[in-house]
Amino acid sequence: MARGSTRRTWVKLHCDGILNGSIAYQLEEAEQAVWMKLIAFAGVINRDGQISDNDGRPFPRQFIMHRINTTEDHLESTLKKCITEGRITEDEQGLHITNWKIYQSEYNRQKPYREAGKDPTKEASDQAHRDRQAELDNRLQEDEFTKISQERQKEANRWRAEHPYE
Repeated sequence: MARGSTRRTWVKLHCDGILNGSIAYQLEEAEQAVWMKLIAFAGVINRDGQISDNDGRPFPRQFIMHRINTTEDHLESTLKKCITEGRITEDEQGLHITNWKIYQSEYNRQKPYREAGKDPTKEASDQAHRDRQAELDNRLQEDEFTKISQERQKEANRWRAEHPYE
């Protein structure tokens, strides 16, 4: 996790991609679990898909295995396949989930709201509620105005009927 940043509490997984995409046939079930845990681990680290320490150095494989609770065989076979297929790259700074910013864009879009303590969907819902309430209030005022105007007109007509020549 980058120094001074907050931990990511969720990551976006594409349901259709997991169930019907290439990982469904390119990775064995245990490897699929390792792949998803690597995504979650990258989310916790919060370095835009880079799996490394705070100084940008790669974690030892044993450390990664421990953190995602897998075996060496499963981790190595998953990394080998994911590197071959272009899902992960590896360099002197560690592992990198390919296209992290594209796949996790919703998290980044909502980040300013989370930091401000606001939920964008709740804010939009609250604004929609306020707008609807204002519309109803306006209608009520218009209805009351119309009702009062109609009552005054009836009263004026009644008075005119009672006082035809005044």
